[in-house]
Amino acid sequence: MSDATHIEIDPRHLPPHHIPAIYKQIGARLEALDEDRGEGTLVIRPNLRQLNGPSAAALAVLLQDLSAVTIARWAPLVVPIQINVRILAAAADVGEMFAHGITLRRGRAVQATDAGYYDAADRARLVGYATGSWATMGSNLDEPRPTRFGPGTPQPGDPADLWDFATLIDAVGGRTSDDGAAAELGEVPADATEPIALGGTATGTLHAGALQVLAEHGAVIAATRQADPTTLMIRQLSTQFLAPARVTPLRAEGRVIASDDSSLDVRVEVREAAGEGRIVALSYARFAVG
Repeated sequence: MSDATHIEIDPRHLPPHHIPAIYKQIGARLEALDEDRGEGTLVIRPNLRQLNGPSAAALAVLLQDLSAVTIARWAPLVVPIQINVRILAAAADVGEMFAHGITLRRGRAVQATDAGYYDAADRARLVGYATGSWATMGSNLDEPRPTRFGPGTPQPGDPADLWDFATLIDAVGGRTSDDGAAAELGEVPADATEPIALGGTATGTLHAGALQVLAEHGAVIAATRQADPTTLMIRQLSTQFLAPARVTPLRAEGRVIASDDSSLDVRVEVREAAGEGRIVALSYARFAVG
């Protein structure tokens, strides 16, 4: 959420802005169907996997990407309030997903979206779903912008090494903290900043997609301290965005709050100033065990 009380640019005439790298790093191919629906595909490459299934953070970014061709056509300065991703057991070995997103509500203050994720080889086979709510930042338009493609859709001019990273935490410049207990981001890379809605790149605010990657890594650290990684699959990631993430280092530390023979739940706080500052996001992750 933004600290700003007003918008200083006209959303009808937005200046050029960079596309946060996380969209291209995920690399979904998405396009608009009409004013409220979008769809496309995402190849689940090895670097988009987490433990024994797809990365929940990658599928959260996929929902944000879909929002660019649905709600952001009507309110181009939207920022996420909450994003929830649920991954079904059937997703474990899916090589490519087909995603279909819709606008649930196009309100003046809040927008809401829904998406279904399917096996691209069998589009009747549901493998996950996601929902999101977004603050419009007062940028509502009377007519939709002509946006057609999602920001992650590969383009001919993209760098050849765009996908040359081992894991998503590497892609966003994060790492495991020195004490081994959390995910940490020492500084916000320029290509991971929020471009418009929180005041532009000059604020140094971490984009929500990269923040979710950080939170997921923090959850994995906590889960794999208690259970054998070969038995785990992340099945759910729910993130509430509380404040702009700016004061680095950012630290995402998870704590197991419940477990049994079949599942394990982790609560993750993302805080500024190496964990000593304010909480900027709260995530809950659920892992299947076995």
